[in-house]
Amino acid sequence: MNIPPAKQQLIDLSRRLLKEVKDHPMGEALEIWLNATYPASSDLYRQLASLVKTGMTEGWACRDEIRGPDYRRSQIAPPSLATFGFSIESVYMREIVGREHEHPNGEVNMIVPLDAGARVGEVHAGWTCPAPRSQHFPEVHGGAVIFLYYLPGGEIRFTGR
Repeated sequence: MNIPPAKQQLIDLSRRLLKEVKDHPMGEALEIWLNATYPASSDLYRQLASLVKTGMTEGWACRDEIRGPDYRRSQIAPPSLATFGFSIESVYMREIVGREHEHPNGEVNMIVPLDAGARVGEVHAGWTCPAPRSQHFPEVHGGAVIFLYYLPGGEIRFTGR
């Protein structure tokens, strides 16, 4: 199976990032470190953002509708040794409250705004790292965003609410 070049580039760049974060505990300290080390103005953030946007255009990112065209997700890569046990996932949301879910092992989440006013809570562009066993409803206001996120063990539990 041929992997589109942009998808392979995103996976390769994500592997570089995951190599750095794999031994950090998920949570606030990692979130602070990521936002300081790879802010939205950094080359890594900008490259990943560009690649996931390309993936949406090419149809391999954010493709499967959850609740209509304004709420879509897709897995880009399953957890593997090559990704240090993380899955690579994508979600597109526009002006919507998402499904409540739990992060059994935490999450590394990159927020990519597509519209100037788009935000998730108070975050416009950058990183969040929910701790293990945290639960939330993602809420997007002010436009559309893409979430490029990494799940340890590929684990996420939708609570059904």
